[in-house]
Amino acid sequence: HSYQQISLSIEQRVRAGIFGYGRYYLRGGKTFTKVPLPLLQVPTGNETPFFILHGYNLMPFFAFATDEYVSLRYDHHFEGAFSITNRLPLLKKTKMILVAGGAVLQGRLTDKNKPQETEGNLTNFRSLGRDPYAEVNVGFKNIFQVFRVDLVHRLTYQKLDAPLWGVRMSVSVNP
Repeated sequence: HSYQQISLSIEQRVRAGIFGYGRYYLRGGKTFTKVPLPLLQVPTGNETPFFILHGYNLMPFFAFATDEYVSLRYDHHFEGAFSITNRLPLLKKTKMILVAGGAVLQGRLTDKNKPQETEGNLTNFRSLGRDPYAEVNVGFKNIFQVFRVDLVHRLTYQKLDAPLWGVRMSVSVNP
């Protein structure tokens, strides 16, 4: 199958002095030609209890499809003098780190790639439309030197068949 598609991603760690550091991930892409559904950009939904940094943790699997999109994720790690975990004696001993962030996705499905009614169940995919998909998270990492637990809240698309709030965890082994 012949098609034209372009994508760009940028990520950067940004020091915030006494407030710790942040990391942002900016991605965008466009498909210029008509393509079958598997070649469209389908955002990574997550219906599991695990936190996915490059996904959308309260978006159902395969909820949207786009052929033009831009996404931004920001993840901030509060370390240093103003960290709440450094100010409370019990938390300071645990060496946990407060994290907060969010993800926004804006995209659309142009007319050339919108599924037709005759394509059966492909009509379950939809475009994001005017409103971006957005969610925020706050949690702690470095729990027992391995775990991260986040409380996640979806800000937009409140009527999706998925909860508005969720607790997600992840495991990270750092030498």
